[in-house]
Amino acid sequence: MSPRRDRYIELYDGDFGLSGVTESLAHPSAPSVLDVVAARAEEAEGEYARDLGREVRALCGSPLSDDRIRAVLLAATRRVFDPGHGSGPRDWLRRVAQVCDARTPRGRRPQARTGLPGDPATGPQDLRGAVLRELRTASDDLERALETSGAPVPDVVPALEQVVADVDADLGLRLVLRVLKAYSVPVPLGGYDRLWALGEELGYSWPLVVDGLNVLWPPFDEPAATRRRFPDDFGLSELTAAVERSYPEEETPADVLRRAVAADPDVPGAQAFLLLQDVSRLRDSTLSPEAITALWRAATGQDLGVDGVEGRDLLRRIEDACVERLRTLRPGFAPTPPGTPPTAGTEEVLRELHDLAPALNAALTGRPSRPVQGAVSALEEVCARVDPDLGFRLLLRILTASSVSLTGTRYARFTALGERLGLAAGLVAEAEHLVRHD
Repeated sequence: MSPRRDRYIELYDGDFGLSGVTESLAHPSAPSVLDVVAARAEEAEGEYARDLGREVRALCGSPLSDDRIRAVLLAATRRVFDPGHGSGPRDWLRRVAQVCDARTPRGRRPQARTGLPGDPATGPQDLRGAVLRELRTASDDLERALETSGAPVPDVVPALEQVVADVDADLGLRLVLRVLKAYSVPVPLGGYDRLWALGEELGYSWPLVVDGLNVLWPPFDEPAATRRRFPDDFGLSELTAAVERSYPEEETPADVLRRAVAADPDVPGAQAFLLLQDVSRLRDSTLSPEAITALWRAATGQDLGVDGVEGRDLLRRIEDACVERLRTLRPGFAPTPPGTPPTAGTEEVLRELHDLAPALNAALTGRPSRPVQGAVSALEEVCARVDPDLGFRLLLRILTASSVSLTGTRYARFTALGERLGLAAGLVAEAEHLVRHD
């Protein structure tokens, strides 16, 4: 991450700077333009004002013509805001700079220069090239969207190219994203991944890239495709982690479930679909209700949350929540049996579980509150008869919840096993803190 940009993710939950202002101005019901600017400039204890002031000065002092500056701002707001009235867009940028100066903490005002401090005015060459490639890749779809929008703006693509090349690649990327969102330009999954990688390099928060972007997501019911979208855990094991992280005094079990079911990394419905597969396999298995309850308590450190609820009742409630979520995304969705899972890795998972069984049993039965009996044998049955992938994920989850130490050698085997099962490296890495360094 660029040293100059690593503060962004700490300061801003979404868009910021000039692109953030255009997002606010794109609403027809927005108050007066400078009131919007003043309100945004107050954010982040004046840091927003400093960043916005830098960007409008850089744009104002750039070689872009007034027509091209106007084209960028018109497109970013879908023609809701027109900076061409009065004495022109540069006059508007100067007034924004004055508002920012009044709200920038003393001693933090930017120097009078066209570029942005810390890098050459245009940003690193490789960043400029990467942003320009993404803009040019999307240019045909963007031009079509502009033509059919009812709010077309001429000369937008070359104007955005000039912002990237002659002003600042960071600002250019955010304005490209803003225009793609304003005109609902379809973005293929590969393009989204590249845009996300650029945003991550610059320290953007996740919503800045994805919120409002018309990404052509893969269907949520393609397990192989959706699993790859998760950087770490998913499904039932991730749900149990969410329950362990929750605060019962602040959230009901239903609230936690509703939030966890919708916790997609990006593909809408992916978590609900993979969770539905996990719980369906478990519900249709030969595990006893007591075994299912033991697994839940071992993985979450909590009871089921509702008096009188036994294992399969809990699984049915989870299934219902998943189906409800998926039907909001695809009306008429009907769950189907998940099919027989691959058996690759079964022997390796069972071998690790058998080796760890004494320590894991001791940790579970010795818990000062909510001791658990029978979880290890239930976990063995999941690995052997239900799904070794789910068994391995639950093993990692229960080890973490029980703070059972791992040797470096075992952790290395876990990493290799996770790769064989097709799990993200981040999933196994969540247990790295359990490795003891003797």
